[in-house]
Amino acid sequence: MTASHAEEDPMRRRTLLTATAAAGPATLLLGVDQALAATPAPTGSGPLDGRLAAARQLYDKGAHARLLAILPGLIADGPAAVSSRRELEQARLSSVYSLAAAVLGKLGSYAQARLTADRARTWAEVSGSPIASAAAVRELAIVLRHQDRTQEAQHLMQAAAGDVEATGLRTEAAASAYAQMLCTLAYTAARGGQRGEHWQ
Repeated sequence: MTASHAEEDPMRRRTLLTATAAAGPATLLLGVDQALAATPAPTGSGPLDGRLAAARQLYDKGAHARLLAILPGLIADGPAAVSSRRELEQARLSSVYSLAAAVLGKLGSYAQARLTADRARTWAEVSGSPIASAAAVRELAIVLRHQDRTQEAQHLMQAAAGDVEATGLRTEAAASAYAQMLCTLAYTAARGGQRGEHWQ
């Protein structure tokens, strides 16, 4: 083997590995996109609560590819979960879409992130849960920020944060949602050139 071939082979391997890595997420993103366009048949994999908790752990670990792989199943089982018309299940479906919006935004798929954030907000409003609404609005605001619509993002978050604050912040979930909203609001204001502004 010549020196030139010895140099080319590792380069070709690196190129192939890079292409393979890019193709994997692209295929998984397509699966999520298809699930959003036409809800798949239910998977029969069990209640959403435990699966959603596991999905959140994947997001927290940065295991985006593994999360993308299971999102279509969560989206597929959402309609069956909310058929009971229970507010808790409606809020849980909102959380599925909020999580989907979060990972899609991380990967730069802002059109899909906007779609899922809108769905999360709709189901949150149906459920009447200010915490689910705060999570949905936060993801929507992040997308709007990337689209240079910071003022609109701020208005949405101010209203949602006010709704959470009105609960009295008596639970850990409410206090955490409120803190996250304020952090995102402050960052959005800074990105919009309003570094000295804070929300009261």
